[in-house]
Amino acid sequence: FFSTDLFAFITMPKKEKRADVSEEGALSPAVMHTTIEGEGKGDENLNRLQGEVEVGTDSNTNKGDKEEKGNCLSEIEYLRYHVKDMLSSFTYISAAFWANKLVTLSNGAIQDVYLLAQSYLHLGESERAAHTLIRFGTLHSSLACRYLVARCYSACSKYVDALNAIGSDDEALSLLRNEENEKSHNWFQPVPNLESRVWLLRGNIFEAMDNRNKATSCYVKCLELDAMCAEALIKIEEHDLLTPKKQKKVYEDAISPMNLSPKIYDCVEHCYKSLCSKHEEPQPPSEKKSDIAVALENNSDMMVFEATRLFNSGRFNECFNLTSTVLDNDKFHEKCLPVHISCLVELGEVNTLFYLAHQLVDANPEKAIPWFAVASYYFATKHFDKAREYFSKATHIDMNFGVAWLGIAHSYAVQNEHDQAMTAYFYAARTMSGNHTPFLYLGMEYSQTKNDAMALKFFKKAVSICSTDPAIFHELGVLFLKDRDLERARSSFEKARALHQSHGMQPKKLEATLVNLGRVVLEIGMDYEEAEKLYIEALDLVPNSEEAIAGLAFSLHCQRKYDDAINYYHKALALNPLDSFSEHMLANALSKLVI
Repeated sequence: FFSTDLFAFITMPKKEKRADVSEEGALSPAVMHTTIEGEGKGDENLNRLQGEVEVGTDSNTNKGDKEEKGNCLSEIEYLRYHVKDMLSSFTYISAAFWANKLVTLSNGAIQDVYLLAQSYLHLGESERAAHTLIRFGTLHSSLACRYLVARCYSACSKYVDALNAIGSDDEALSLLRNEENEKSHNWFQPVPNLESRVWLLRGNIFEAMDNRNKATSCYVKCLELDAMCAEALIKIEEHDLLTPKKQKKVYEDAISPMNLSPKIYDCVEHCYKSLCSKHEEPQPPSEKKSDIAVALENNSDMMVFEATRLFNSGRFNECFNLTSTVLDNDKFHEKCLPVHISCLVELGEVNTLFYLAHQLVDANPEKAIPWFAVASYYFATKHFDKAREYFSKATHIDMNFGVAWLGIAHSYAVQNEHDQAMTAYFYAARTMSGNHTPFLYLGMEYSQTKNDAMALKFFKKAVSICSTDPAIFHELGVLFLKDRDLERARSSFEKARALHQSHGMQPKKLEATLVNLGRVVLEIGMDYEEAEKLYIEALDLVPNSEEAIAGLAFSLHCQRKYDDAINYYHKALALNPLDSFSEHMLANALSKLVI
């Protein structure tokens, strides 16, 4: 809460005598110039120090210490600066020890009570810190103290008490504050952008209370008041509180020229755009980049944002290379680890995943990501019961860890336990309301249980959130094909094909779309040549695709190219001897050839 430049370079020389301290409590110029590091800084720091001393004198006067002079005042100022120095250097036990003495010497001056509460909070004594602030009556003297009380209660999970301290909104807060008393402490402003920090804390509290709508409103308000408060936007994006379109609108409104200096605009705009674009297409290498994009190209966070886009586009090898580079330099990068772990599952790198999971559990067993890694290992090795156990452990540690909820649902889905899978997907959809993925999988589960109306509803919901994921349009095509709505099926598969190609998706996924599109083309207009081209394109991607080989054989058969058709029927049966369709059509082609 305190800027280190206010006190970091101010120390008392060990051999200086107390005569160098004036009656008003300020250090003499001689001492100042011998104790401040660096030439030319003496006057500047002297002025700053004397200003601080005047503040301290005013506070003591308010507390009834008008006669405090000389040595006593110098002791207070000396201790005050050293407590701040201890807080900045993470020596919290020492800070608490001396802040406790400081509060007694200053008869409970507000800035000293605040320092003592800060020390207790850093030591993990949250309730003691809150009690200290309340006991000295600072709650009605300063909004900063009220904010710190709320932080203390939030740290010990007393969320109702925290909201009682800062109010659920500004109107509620105004009823709690004593404006007359606060006016006498206007000089005490230890927290910059305090109003926005209050909104941020409210958002954290509401999210912890599982009130996601109010949490989102608080984060948005925080960004409106302080465009540089990246934590608010990170919470919105990381927990999928808003759809990608709404996220974009929030940060664009926040970084308007009225709210942000032109000097920093390009940097902030690029960083926020990269943060909120995980479902957009990765930037082509040939596309010209802005100066700030080039300057930040090797930044670890920017690389993770790009890796996330690659993962969502199905380009797992490229994503893995990028996340590996990030983790080589920062092996506990929390934003990178879930993407990297998911990549390892997709690529089947179970040995690497096993080793990584052990490293993470040894380092941070109290966090959710290590147990997510353990669960992912069991999922990749098809031990789904064990996977569910550890996915659940991750969600117990962090109930907003949406990908862990998806993992639980997937582990049920692969075992065809549709009811349990849908329950888990529903919870994931509630936790990730701004992400289309849970709604996509809910549609797939309803489609498998032959509830096509509900399946269509969830597919449309997924499209409304993200219209650039080819998997949604592929599943829509499958649903329409099953319902014999061939024109809509063709349109959906063609849309999925175009998105696959623009994203550079994995061959297997595009191959499935091409095979289904070939089938629809055959059923709509008996366009055998077009179907043949589609099946050949699918085989170029996946040469041993049984469905593509059988489809190509049938399209050749319909064109009376019996020799080629028989050859492909044999290939299809070699891959799957139980393929009754290929077996029947092979017999038919052979009979035509004999005739």
